[in-house]
Amino acid sequence: LALKELEKQLVQKPYQYNTLHDMKSDILLTNGMSAITLGYAKPNDGGGGTYKIQSASTKQANDGNVIALNNGNFALLQTEPCIYRIEQWGGIAEQLCDTALENIIKDAKENNKGFTIIFGYGSYNFDVNHAIDKRVTIEGKGVENTTLNFTGVDTDTPFLTIGTDTRIASVSIRDIRLKGNNKYKTGLKLVKTSANTELTNVRIVEFKKEGLLAMGVYDANVTNLEMSDCGGLLEGTYYYGLTITNIGNDNSNAWHVVNSRFERSPYLVKAFKTFSMQMTNCKFEAGDGVKLNDGNQPYILVDSPYYPFIFNACSFVATSVEKIRSLKGDGAFIPSHMIEVKNTSVNAPVSVTGCEFLSATHGALFIRGSRVIVCVCTFNLTNGQMGNTYSIDLQDNSILSQSRIHVYQSQEGGLIPIFCNNGIVKDNVISMWTRGVTIVGKNSAVAIPQGSPSNRIDNLTTQHGLQFTEV
Repeated sequence: LALKELEKQLVQKPYQYNTLHDMKSDILLTNGMSAITLGYAKPNDGGGGTYKIQSASTKQANDGNVIALNNGNFALLQTEPCIYRIEQWGGIAEQLCDTALENIIKDAKENNKGFTIIFGYGSYNFDVNHAIDKRVTIEGKGVENTTLNFTGVDTDTPFLTIGTDTRIASVSIRDIRLKGNNKYKTGLKLVKTSANTELTNVRIVEFKKEGLLAMGVYDANVTNLEMSDCGGLLEGTYYYGLTITNIGNDNSNAWHVVNSRFERSPYLVKAFKTFSMQMTNCKFEAGDGVKLNDGNQPYILVDSPYYPFIFNACSFVATSVEKIRSLKGDGAFIPSHMIEVKNTSVNAPVSVTGCEFLSATHGALFIRGSRVIVCVCTFNLTNGQMGNTYSIDLQDNSILSQSRIHVYQSQEGGLIPIFCNNGIVKDNVISMWTRGVTIVGKNSAVAIPQGSPSNRIDNLTTQHGLQFTEV
């Protein structure tokens, strides 16, 4: 009896190894034993785990949760169901992790369940594209601590695609940075995800096309998204860092973007054929521009919304014309406006409320749609008119009210802060300076096109003798 009890204790006691290779090499590990590894490739690399030894496995060995031992037995990783720590699959920081990620995706697909991929500390390198068609959570240890670093060759396929033609729910990405090194064209692509699509504490940088391309995505909650150096003119097409659009008959719906920042790109955000969008307490800071032929693209484009689109308590900052030209030359691209709104409808008003515009040298708003409401905003603009561009170009039954507009002109000239065609301008305060000298009776506060009787201007306060002018 004493001998049998001793044998039982030896079987139950876990054996400890420095690495996965050391465990695989131990020919004494037999059915029923347990093993512990301190790391995957080396101790303390984050890939350690606890394994149960079995003589057979219903799944093929994958160097992750099923390990083939040299003696013909199998070591099965003991972990929470559908939880994948990439280090336990051989994805080690500062090394290529494509094989580990593909093995995880394959195993999760066989389970036919939603799953979670956890990244540790460091930069994880990838050379190829990856696609996930199941409900997934991807999480790291914070944008300063965890980076998915894309080092592969340039390709038209996004680095990471989540979703397919079949809608999937509950996709979550949080506490992680995606870096393209200006090699990949698109970073993250979401296709027809729905029911609590979540991005929290995510930073996306250095992608030639879109940093995030969302197509037909429902119910998205985005908090603390940081995006920089994404988007640009490529092969004759303008690409925006954050692009939210439709796919076939499926439109993106019910997006809430909060406390997020978009910067260092001539094309920041594009929303096309969207339902019920809201951006709150976000900051948009333009880049230094690039040489283009037409120079007629805004930093932010809202096109053909189906239901309301709201900017609330946001900040918009544009690079000065002087800085752009000093970096790029006199032929440098000067975007037309910070925000352009077009193709709206009665059922889809666009609201810009409580926002601040700073140094929008080439215009702040260009509105080519009905039912756009701009109220309680502050405009501090420099060189407000570039060519035929007005600081605020208001058309088609839109409203500008309860706002303060201050324009500083670096040289005297026919500056008109507001161009109003079939719109309503009411309860605003407008002031203008030229090289620190007050303009009196020389420039116009509001230009009203001739033959547009639908304009209504009420209680407008203009400082320093500014006037209304028909053009």
